[in-house]
Amino acid sequence: MFSLVVIVCVAPGLKNTAIILAIVLVTFALLESGFGFCASCHVYSFYSKFLKKKS
Repeated sequence: MFSLVVIVCVAPGLKNTAIILAIVLVTFALLESGFGFCASCHVYSFYSKFLKKKS
């Protein structure tokens, strides 16, 4: 999904936005493969805790 957003940004000429998104994607992929750190897992856990407190 993230890669698709990068491609969609390149099509209309949003090169800088596509580069920033690609850097974010590569950074998170390197964190996952190199250190076993899943950023989206941590974001999801914070998000689910926030939702449980609001309910």
